Parts: sequence; C-alpha cells; structure tokens
Amino acid sequence: MWQVLLLAVCTAIAFDISTVLIKYYSPLFMIGSQSIISGILIMSLHHSTVRAVQNDIILYKKELLLAVFFGFVIPLMVSPILLDQLAPVDISIIGSTQPLLIYFFAYLFFGERLINKQLFFLCLGVFFSFAAIIIESGVERVSLISWREPILLIATMLLAFSWLTISRIVRRFKDIEDIEDVIAGLGFIATGIISLGLALSTEKIRFSLKLIPFGLFLLAMVLEHLIVIRMRAKFSRKYSQTLLGLLNIFSPFIVGLHEVIFNKHHYSWKFFGLLVPSLICFGIFYYLETNYNQAKSNP
Repeated sequence: MWQVLLLAVCTAIAFDISTVLIKYYSPLFMIGSQSIISGILIMSLHHSTVRAVQNDIILYKKELLLAVFFGFVIPLMVSPILLDQLAPVDISIIGSTQPLLIYFFAYLFFGERLINKQLFFLCLGVFFSFAAIIIESGVERVSLISWREPILLIATMLLAFSWLTISRIVRRFKDIEDIEDVIAGLGFIATGIISLGLALSTEKIRFSLKLIPFGLFLLAMVLEHLIVIRMRAKFSRKYSQTLLGLLNIFSPFIVGLHEVIFNKHHYSWKFFGLLVPSLICFGIFYYLETNYNQAKSNP
C-alpha cells in the first residue's frame, strides 16, 4: 500500500509544482521539453528491450497508437494549457473523476466489474470531492462554467480509456519486464515532438534558467514523468486501472493547502472537511480491492 500512497503524494506534488511553473514557462514548451528529455532518457536506457519487442509492437500498433495519443499526448498537453485558464483546484477536482470514468469504460468495453461495496465507496469519494469545490465556490460558480471545464473533462475521459489500453498492452507482454518503460518512452517522445512543434508555431516562448524555477522544472519532470507515469504503467500488472486512477486523490488537498499558505487564498473549513471523507472513501476502496484480489488468489 505504501507504494500507491507514495505515488499519490508524488502526483499531487508534481501537479502543485506545475501550478507554480506556469508563471515561468510557456505551457506547451514546458511540457514538450520535459517529455522529450524523459522519453529519450527512458528509451536510451531500454534500447535492448525496444529491439526485442519491435516486431511484436507492430502487431499491436493500433492499440499502441491509441495508448500513446490519448494516454500521453492529449492529457500532458491539455493540463498545462488549462492551468493558464482554470483554478488549479478546479482541475484537480475534475481529475478526481478519473477512477470512476475508468471503471465506466472498463465495464462498458472490457466487461470488468467491481463488487457493490467498491462501487459505492468510489462514487461516494468522487461525490465528496465535487461537493468540496461546489460548496466552497458557491452557487454562482455554476454560472461561470465555460468551454474549459468540458474540454478538461473530455481529456480526463480519454486519459481514463487510454490507461485501460496501456494496461492491456502491458499484460500481453507480461513476460517482458521493461515493456512499460518502452510504452512510456514512446508516449513521451511523441508528446515532446508535437508539443514543441506547436509551441514554436503558436506560443511566445518563456523559459527560465534561474536556479529555483529550473530546479522545480527538473523536479516536476522527475516526479511526473520518470516516477509516477512509469510506475503507474508497471503497477498495471498488479492493480486495476480503477484503483490506479486514485493517484489523483491528494491533489485537491495539496493544491488547496498551497494556495492557503503561499497565495493567501481563503478556503473555509468545509472545503478541507469534505475532502477528508473523500480520502477515507478512496482508502476503503483500496482496502476492498486488495482484500478481494487476495481472496481470489487464495480460494
């Protein structure tokens, strides 16, 4: 369990750092630079694995393209762009719907099912997350919804579906230990090329080499690209994608605390009070899944 918790904390910290970096780096150029560096590094370290599976990868090129495009390119490009447009807490709350969306697609397209208790606590956790931001922002927040929220929700849906595809590919290559890194490397390189191309043609490039911003730039890259996304792919062998979707659970809490401490933004006790039962519900979901899997493997 500590590994999943560690990844969830890393996810929240990486997202929170991105909310700071957006002041110093143009969004597409930032994600393009991080992705291309990560992708080249990963593929260089696993060159022998690439050669070993290149013929098999061609057989699954359709699934691989879906996984790369929807699992890496779209969500990695959309999130930093919308950070310029939406409050970070709003983005993190919408991101918390990912496990529910993953389960919906898993049920609809792959016939996977949760036990009733799991589904109940999953829905309840997502409900508390949304209740936190709605109650905090007030009724007037609903009238301010623009094109940005639906775009982010669509990106989250695509990401949810793509992680199911990634999981299928990983399990088909179950005898190859580092296939997850190959998938991640390909995804990062594709994201980097497309993002940098769009950045150079559409953005006014901002890129700071000052010690603190650049240090945070590298830290975010290591946390998100080299740790969280790679390890999430590796954990596809062990956990369901619905459970791994819970890696976003700490993001609203961490981002909210950051805004209170550093940006002097006021959040009432209701906001954090509603996030606590949300975290508890997701924790119960994890406990139920692991216990259920153990019961299946040890009848």
